[in-house]
Amino acid sequence: MAKLLHILAAPRADGVSRTRKVAAAFFDAYRQAQPNATIDTLDLFAAPLPEMDALGVEAKLKHQAAEELQGAVAQRWAEIERFVQQFLAADKYVFTAPMWNFGIPYRLKHYFDVIVQAGLTFRFVSGSVEGLAAGRPAALLTSRGADYRPGSPFAPFNQQEPYLKAILGFLGITDFRVAAFEGTDSHGAEERLALAVEQARALARSF
Repeated sequence: MAKLLHILAAPRADGVSRTRKVAAAFFDAYRQAQPNATIDTLDLFAAPLPEMDALGVEAKLKHQAAEELQGAVAQRWAEIERFVQQFLAADKYVFTAPMWNFGIPYRLKHYFDVIVQAGLTFRFVSGSVEGLAAGRPAALLTSRGADYRPGSPFAPFNQQEPYLKAILGFLGITDFRVAAFEGTDSHGAEERLALAVEQARALARSF
């Protein structure tokens, strides 16, 4: 049975978070479709993500240079590798993340800064990049204050999907699907939530 890694980047509680309402519909349908599924949840607002500060960058550069890591540098790299290994151990990825300021929550960006590591999640081959998580699907479950669908006035401001497609594509993940609750702050939000819930359920049944 495939192992799904749920990367949760929605800090508000269940029943309050509109993004989590979309996610709840997805996972309800996913468990019905695959009752023996393995789901591992990583809550990014609770997880001790290693800082990519001066020590983190030193660890990264020493690893890339195949230098010996010692002391605090070695410890920081071990923390980074733990999250990389968890990511690579999964067969599928689901990101539950609202749109913040046209993009992704800062903790999700922090997570990518931790796991996108040369030689671990990607490598350079003959002058090009090879993603080492290829062949795995990813889904984004999200909510957005306005309507950011193609053709809408806010569509050019959507930096959430393009960024996720780019960074995941860099890691070799090209099967990227979305279920979005659009226009959470405008008239008719309840109807649009119902549509997003059905979209999430349909996505889960084929995921």
